Amino acid sequence: MKYTFYIIYFLQVFTSFANKDSSAIYYEKGEYYIKNAQIDSATFVFSNLIKHQVKKGKGAFTSFVVGKLYRTSFLFEEANRYLNQALSYNDTLTNTILYSDIRNEIGLLYYDQHHYVNALSEFSLNIELCTKLKDSLGLAIAYINIGNVYKETDNLTDALLYYEKGLDYAQSKNDTILSGLALTNLGSVEFLQHSPRKAIQFFEQALNLSNAPMNSTNLAHIQVNLGLCKVDLEKYTSAKELFEASLENYKASENIEGIYLCYINLYNVSTILRNTNDAMFYKALALDSNFNSCNLKSKIDFYTYLKNESLLKQDSPSALLYTTVLLELGEELLDNVKNRELTTLKTDFNFIHVSQQLKQTVIDLKRETAEKNQMNLLNGKLKKQNSLNLLLSFIGIILLLSLVIILYRSNRLKRKSNITLENQKKIVEQKNTEILNSITYATSMEKLLLQQMNPHFLYNALTTIEASISVGDIKFAKDYLILFSDLLRKTLDHSRKDVISLEEEIDFLKAYITLNTDKQGSQFSYEFKYNQDEVEDFVFTPPMLVQPFIENALIHGLYHKTDGEKKLIITIQPGDNHISWTITDNGVGRARAKKIGKTHKGISHGIKITVDRIHWMKKRYGSNFSIKYVDLPEGTQVILKTPILDSPD
Repeated sequence: MKYTFYIIYFLQVFTSFANKDSSAIYYEKGEYYIKNAQIDSATFVFSNLIKHQVKKGKGAFTSFVVGKLYRTSFLFEEANRYLNQALSYNDTLTNTILYSDIRNEIGLLYYDQHHYVNALSEFSLNIELCTKLKDSLGLAIAYINIGNVYKETDNLTDALLYYEKGLDYAQSKNDTILSGLALTNLGSVEFLQHSPRKAIQFFEQALNLSNAPMNSTNLAHIQVNLGLCKVDLEKYTSAKELFEASLENYKASENIEGIYLCYINLYNVSTILRNTNDAMFYKALALDSNFNSCNLKSKIDFYTYLKNESLLKQDSPSALLYTTVLLELGEELLDNVKNRELTTLKTDFNFIHVSQQLKQTVIDLKRETAEKNQMNLLNGKLKKQNSLNLLLSFIGIILLLSLVIILYRSNRLKRKSNITLENQKKIVEQKNTEILNSITYATSMEKLLLQQMNPHFLYNALTTIEASISVGDIKFAKDYLILFSDLLRKTLDHSRKDVISLEEEIDFLKAYITLNTDKQGSQFSYEFKYNQDEVEDFVFTPPMLVQPFIENALIHGLYHKTDGEKKLIITIQPGDNHISWTITDNGVGRARAKKIGKTHKGISHGIKITVDRIHWMKKRYGSNFSIKYVDLPEGTQVILKTPILDSPD
């Protein structure tokens, strides 16, 4: 993966520069000339720009930005010239972050050209500089870059070590972009080490890190890697969905290499899923006139999939053809590997194993073809002969019977093996069902879902505070924050408990509604109806089961009501072994709320998590759970039944 961080950094630099003076015009012209392969014109424009900026004391910075632009355009000779020109202003660069950035950019220039020894030297020097400058982000970048060198040279152990260091420094500065980059690379190393489940954990953490919309290329990289992990786990339908999403993001960023990578993988999973139409569609897309733009590894994967499909169809000539192409690509890959520095790929077990396997496949196919030709020749001679002696006829019959017996015994053994595998599969499925239905598993799942309520609740509250600050309503934000801190304390306290008193649950709900009162407007009112003696009568219940339904009434029912008084009534009636909660609002109703939800693409995560919690709590506590929705002429009523539990003491 090329470094999206640097591209974003360049764009930020470019924007700030453009706002200050007319130098932005030079950048636009130079970039235009580069895109249109008019390098001489671009050089002329940038040379004039640098001369102008030197007078302002910005020669080093401008040369650095121009060098970065050339490198990201894969014009390495020009990039090297401008980056070294930036270093020539050493009187203003010594012990500065800009000097560190230039050295890092030179390291990336070496890396892009596979000069790994020089790249490591520059990145190591950058670590020393950033340490002196106490630049944590610079250290994160340097460690991630060193990890990339080791990953490229198949030293995966060291790659993991440096990615983890880079992640530590990025997280120490709460930098989501660099943290996401480090997590993505950690996932790719785990995938290379054949640990798809670990890889998925890292990729999903990278996806969840970004608070802002993620760059489409970065998102596509993570999605395609997640898809490859799903293929390893034989979850082909999920993998196909990820490849399709990745394809759209690659198209949005005009990443040709990524587009073809998705075509190839979509062809493979469509073939496995026996979706012939999709397989033929993506195969045709992959084999168009731009197929040569694919990288070597993608081509090897594609021809491997074609060979496997041909073998399944018993199309030996096609399989032999694709295998021959794979051998040629393998030789090309080996040649590339031999030219790399610091690499041991030529002795890599996987590479040797695949090469030997391909060669053995060629030998087997050639032998099979020769045997078929020989059999056809023999049949032709037999047809031409009008009479055969009895001895040859007898031998032919014996050979035929022997072949039939061998095939029969082979099929019989295969059927027995399949039956055994099916029986083992049934036993495993039965054990899995027993585990899923166990009380211990239900308890674990309920606790896990309860923990998920915290980030969901925190996200909604923090979004309100952020919005208030954005519009300048600081007083509301302060008041809201005081209420929120008290409610947060209650939330954290309850989330650590399996059981709380009914009175604590009611206090928590009142605090939550108070926190949301201002959002509803001046015409909003709420009321709790219950017998205080019944509530205080040592009644205990699972925590945070009711709040999502109240949240649903506030956000989806009452918030969108634009006329008249808004009312929310919560009635609580403890029984012998359960508590009946009746939540009534006079909002817009479920039908209209659903339409509004589609428009705003809203998802009630709290309700979904609570429904899942109830599913597992039924297995744990019995059947004293139920949810019933009643559509009123004006608004909605939810009748929720929760169990009365024993005191935690």
